[in-house]
Amino acid sequence: MELLIVMVILAIITWLFRFFGLKYYYYLREKENQEFLEHSQITDEELIVILAAAAQMVLCKSVVVKSIRFVKNQNDTAWGRMGKLHIMSSHHLR
Repeated sequence: MELLIVMVILAIITWLFRFFGLKYYYYLREKENQEFLEHSQITDEELIVILAAAAQMVLCKSVVVKSIRFVKNQNDTAWGRMGKLHIMSSHHLR
């Protein structure tokens, strides 16, 4: 009987650590994402360089950018920008 009580108490403690640990993990991840967005704003010039380098790698020959037209999307949200920045950072562009 005492063993059962000890096991139940350990199970509750484990669940509490798991529950509050996940909350803390999500809090840290959200804070990290906000800091990433604040420090990772890409300028238009940097975007042009990245696109030209990507085109050069895909086509295996030098690329000359003659004109660029930026399209402002009305549906562009903070979630979309965060996703794009996350994808670009995950590719380790040099």
